[in-house]
Amino acid sequence: MMQTTNTLSSQVLERSAVLRALEHSLAMIEFDVTGEVLWVNDIFAKAMGYSAQEMIGLKHKQFCPPHIAEHSSYQMFWERLKEGQVFQEKVQRTTKNGNSLWLEATYTPVRNEEGHVVGVVKVATDITERENTMKQVVDDLKEMSAKLTERAEVGIQHSQRVNVSFDHIANETDQNMSLLKGLKEQVESISSIATTINSISSQTQLLALNAAIEAAHAGSYGNGFSVVAAEIRKLATDSKEAIVKVDQYVKAIHAEVEKVSSGTNRAKTTVFTNRDLVKQTNEEFINIGEAARNLDKQAQNLAEIV
Repeated sequence: MMQTTNTLSSQVLERSAVLRALEHSLAMIEFDVTGEVLWVNDIFAKAMGYSAQEMIGLKHKQFCPPHIAEHSSYQMFWERLKEGQVFQEKVQRTTKNGNSLWLEATYTPVRNEEGHVVGVVKVATDITERENTMKQVVDDLKEMSAKLTERAEVGIQHSQRVNVSFDHIANETDQNMSLLKGLKEQVESISSIATTINSISSQTQLLALNAAIEAAHAGSYGNGFSVVAAEIRKLATDSKEAIVKVDQYVKAIHAEVEKVSSGTNRAKTTVFTNRDLVKQTNEEFINIGEAARNLDKQAQNLAEIV
């Protein structure tokens, strides 16, 4: 019998020691079923900016921000406690000087011997610093997301404008290529005409020579015809020399047209290549914008979790 008593006594002492340890390490407060403070330890009172004596008799609602105290769920919260339901969650409270305080809190209903709830014990840990740090992280993520989104949108706008410019240049290049093609055909046509004229000039010289020979055979009767033949031969010679110069000019123009055409082709290739690169850049900016929006969603999810 004595052994049993000693065992029970030992257990009581252990529980008392545990309670004292908790009281000295955790924020604790007791309420009656109406939410009035019955007792509070120094840790809780200090966290709230009060002395322990000041808090006795105050109402739980006085420690809650208006958006919590005035919400319909607040009454439901106390009804459930009165029914004996344990409440454990992160809560926001307001200190004596109006600052926001975040607590990881457990509300435990206390029953009497008849099983009726006669009070509530709250054990809490101050997580304000952690909450503020996490809020700062979330705010930084949202700000980063907003800046990324803004830059992505600016990048998309610039890319679209550049792309429009490249399209315009590409169209202009196509038109220039068409003009060069037409010019090349005209030059080739002129070259062909010059060749024909050159051939006619050669034949005219030959005819003029034959005419001069026949005029010589005719003696004095062919003198007039000989003069005409000489003039025709001179005209044919002048025409041939002119056509040779025209042919040289045409060949020079043709060579320049070929150079311009080749350069325009290279420019066209470069324009289309750059246009494709701009399109790829535009797609990357779109991807950045999507990533920024996902980052914002993750920040919101993180805020909800913590």
